[in-house]
Amino acid sequence: MYKQKVAAFGFLKSFTLILIANVLVTLVVGFTTGLSFLDALVFMYFRIFVEPSVCTYMHFSVFPSDIGFVNFSNMGIIRNLFNVDQVLVSGSIPIDVAQTFTGIYYSANANIVPMGWAQSGFLGVFIYSTVTMFSFLFVDIHTFFKGKSNLNKLLIYFYLYFFLYFANTSIENFMFSSFFFFWPIILPYILIRNHKSDI
Repeated sequence: MYKQKVAAFGFLKSFTLILIANVLVTLVVGFTTGLSFLDALVFMYFRIFVEPSVCTYMHFSVFPSDIGFVNFSNMGIIRNLFNVDQVLVSGSIPIDVAQTFTGIYYSANANIVPMGWAQSGFLGVFIYSTVTMFSFLFVDIHTFFKGKSNLNKLLIYFYLYFFLYFANTSIENFMFSSFFFFWPIILPYILIRNHKSDI
């Protein structure tokens, strides 16, 4: 009975914190955009639940009918090794998708499935899914056998990497052209190997 009360309190506490965070974010969105609280709430709903679905659909609509599969030609090392030309105009899949589908230059970010599809169809989806799976599997195995002492370093790295990747188109293009896309797998291994004393 005591454990059930503790679990219920923990759930209620988490739910309350999430609710407060959502209210604060909605207020900030309303303040920065000039929207009322209700309009900001509707805006957040569309941004969180509707827009990702639309962006995902856009990738499948554009590739390969309007733009041929990229086949990783947006990576400089692939172009040099296999002597292939860059398929994308901007060098970024989300930007080319948005511009082709809507005529507007912006970044239609999507998850690993449509991004993989844009690269090589079902093969690209398999490659992206496999890379993602092994990335998280690595973290799971590490934390299971080594404990959580080095987990914060891994999380900081992952969040920093993807923040830089999504926050700046120039950095995004540089990461892809420099083969930095696979660093989420490579660098954590190097960090852990070089900090065994901290584990």
